[in-house]
Amino acid sequence: MKKILYILSLGFLMACAVSCSNDFFGQYPSNNVTEGNFYQTEADFNQGVYACYAKLKTEMGFYRSELSYRADEADLESMAVSTQDRYDLDHFQQNSSNPILSAVWNAWYNGIYRCNDVLDHIKTTSLSSEKMDQYKGECLFIRSWYNFMLYKVFGCVPIISRVVSPVEAKGIARCTDSEMLECLETDLKEAIRLLPATRPAEKARVSKIAAQ
Repeated sequence: MKKILYILSLGFLMACAVSCSNDFFGQYPSNNVTEGNFYQTEADFNQGVYACYAKLKTEMGFYRSELSYRADEADLESMAVSTQDRYDLDHFQQNSSNPILSAVWNAWYNGIYRCNDVLDHIKTTSLSSEKMDQYKGECLFIRSWYNFMLYKVFGCVPIISRVVSPVEAKGIARCTDSEMLECLETDLKEAIRLLPATRPAEKARVSKIAAQ
């Protein structure tokens, strides 16, 4: 009887040792979509690319405010609490606390994060096709666009070419002019190589001519 209990106990311990592997502790909830389990198919990557485009709309609000208040379309001679941000733009006074500038900074870096997220997963996926090349080309183009807009509005800014933690991001220094231009050139050259010449069925998505 003791021998049988010993064998059963030993078998139970062995089963526990096998089941308690790294895979066991690295599981994701079956009813949740997370960053860790999302990218499985071409369709998933396509949705990821769509998310990269989404932050482009932030520019419209920004330039509507900037251009109207820096031109003759709008004018703020006096400041109120609710118009401080626009008053500063009207008087060419830019600082990091301006909500309009803060919004575009956060939106464009979030767009870069989305591009990096797709690109990082493309590097590790076993999927390989013409579509996957197009997705990579789109992300490289969109990332270069966000970097260019940040450079245009804020000057030399940190260049982030992969997904990083918030703590790591704080330690990335501002780039130099030459580093930014090199970054833009590298991304666009690769995008030109990967993007299709035309988009007959998806006219709103970038093609080779946009990167050229």
